Amino acid sequence: MAEHAPAFDPRPWPAAVRALLEVGVSPVDAVFDMDGTLLGRDIGDELVGWLLERGHRPPAFARQAADHAAYVEAVRGWDTPEQFILSAIIAQDLTLAELAGHVRACLAARIPLRAPVVGLARALDAAGHRVWILTGSAEAVGRAVAAELGLDPERVVGLRLAVDPDTGRITDRVIPPVTCGDGKVQAATTRIGPHVGFTIGDSWTDLPLLQAAAVGVAVPSLDGRLGPLARAAGIPVLLPDDLGG
Repeated sequence: MAEHAPAFDPRPWPAAVRALLEVGVSPVDAVFDMDGTLLGRDIGDELVGWLLERGHRPPAFARQAADHAAYVEAVRGWDTPEQFILSAIIAQDLTLAELAGHVRACLAARIPLRAPVVGLARALDAAGHRVWILTGSAEAVGRAVAAELGLDPERVVGLRLAVDPDTGRITDRVIPPVTCGDGKVQAATTRIGPHVGFTIGDSWTDLPLLQAAAVGVAVPSLDGRLGPLARAAGIPVLLPDDLGG
């Protein structure tokens, strides 16, 4: 997928974003949300269905969601850290390589890119900025996505599940923080740095990080909960029509 690079059009982006691409600008940490921002759908959500269809229902997941319908009901609204954890622990008992294979297949089959945002990420990377993905999904999922997008998998911060050192298989043990809402700010501060130069996100849970960054842009898929909150905070909002659909 990485070789099919979306063309980058700077025109829709705010002046502060375009300024980051000028020659001679000092590199900054540029932080991108993944689900709904770089990707047109939530891959954590889609991956649950993908793995359940293939008979993978690990114990920690099954205790909380007996089937896909129960999972959909449990995560409706995506409001709490517990919901992000439930999505992530579908990976329990897989190796990192097995999970990456499922991510690649699910991404190709079910997940459209938000091409203008992917184009911006690649343009910032090419300009010498440190491009990060900060996601509420499992970090191992984000690393596989980054590789497919042509971005650095080592610059992915997400919900971390411990790996059993003896078996090499993913466990259900969460390593704090859960990267949701204020947890994203905590993760960005401790693992990226105290001064984020740019961030972009689509969900109301991204708002604390959008407010903390020097330059923030909201790109909600629909003008829902994030749009009014971002505008009230003075954060630029770009809707799908602004970015070409």
